[in-house]
Amino acid sequence: MRAQFSALLLLALLGACSGGSSAPQADPAAAAASNLDRLRADAAAVAARPEAKDDIVEVQHILISFHGATRMPPTVTRTREEAEVLAADVYAQVLAGGDFTALMEQYTDDKGSSGIYRMSQNPAVPADWPRKGMAAAFGDVGWRLAVGEIGPAAFDPQKSPFGWHLIKRLK
Repeated sequence: MRAQFSALLLLALLGACSGGSSAPQADPAAAAASNLDRLRADAAAVAARPEAKDDIVEVQHILISFHGATRMPPTVTRTREEAEVLAADVYAQVLAGGDFTALMEQYTDDKGSSGIYRMSQNPAVPADWPRKGMAAAFGDVGWRLAVGEIGPAAFDPQKSPFGWHLIKRLK
């Protein structure tokens, strides 16, 4: 009896030392699928919004690209599918409160830039970039976000040929 009690006590102590939880860990495949669903749904929701009437927007973005995308350096070797999964994961980190700038520095394929772009809707209003000089989805999302809000632009061969953009409107 004493041996059984000692064994139970040892199991209880081991459980307490490990946090006491015997709950299974989250399934990584299910989490990835959930992140993909959220990325796709949010990209569609942002695209369906009306645009702001502002002449200028300032945005910061994280570009997640893939091998074969428009103007990507040969160092980008991930597949299109891997890029979408990575974009969904980074987007989930941003939504969970991750530091946007730190994530941009870690993940963006827009190397050599600050990731910040000031775009003008009106050619008469000076800005760093005319809206029409950017990938269409980049501006489409930028003008549909509120200041401080983050939204995704999904890869599209015509509107977002560089890959997935995670865009934060700064101004």
